[in-house]
Amino acid sequence: MQIGTIWVIIGYFVIAGGLLVGSLMVHYGNKINQQASEQKIAEQQKETEAAIRSDLIKLKIEISKLQNTKRKELNSQFPSGYQLFGIINNNIIPSQNPSSEEIKISWSTAKILSVTKDLISIRLPDAVFPGNSQIKDCIIRIKNKEGATSSSIFVINGWHSYLKILKSEENKIIAAVGYVKK
Repeated sequence: MQIGTIWVIIGYFVIAGGLLVGSLMVHYGNKINQQASEQKIAEQQKETEAAIRSDLIKLKIEISKLQNTKRKELNSQFPSGYQLFGIINNNIIPSQNPSSEEIKISWSTAKILSVTKDLISIRLPDAVFPGNSQIKDCIIRIKNKEGATSSSIFVINGWHSYLKILKSEENKIIAAVGYVKK
């Protein structure tokens, strides 16, 4: 009877040990899967960030090229000043080279309201002109088409603001915000 009892106890230990080992294997297997999943997500995030940086660099290069090739045309159209900017993923990326240091443009106030294949709605950046005149909260809707120029909706103390689309592609737009004193 004692040998039978010993075998029963050994059987329980084997079963309990097997269950414990199985439970530990499932637990650590889940941890490994979770870690692998987290690593995969981290890799995907790095790839996405690299793609965004690459697109941003390309956009800045295109803005710089257009700044040079369209300089005469834009100076003629907006003699008081202008600044190029890009739109990518509903973000506004201003060029670092405004044509006029006299006009102070506040890009933090600009906002993309909507972009479709046909139309762009944008809140233009607030601007302060010589003599302390200001244009604020100017919303413009324009055709999403290369060459389209908005009409001047807001006029403050003779200052007119415009938007001109210089380049329009599926994923990015390059435009100029321009000003004319009349």
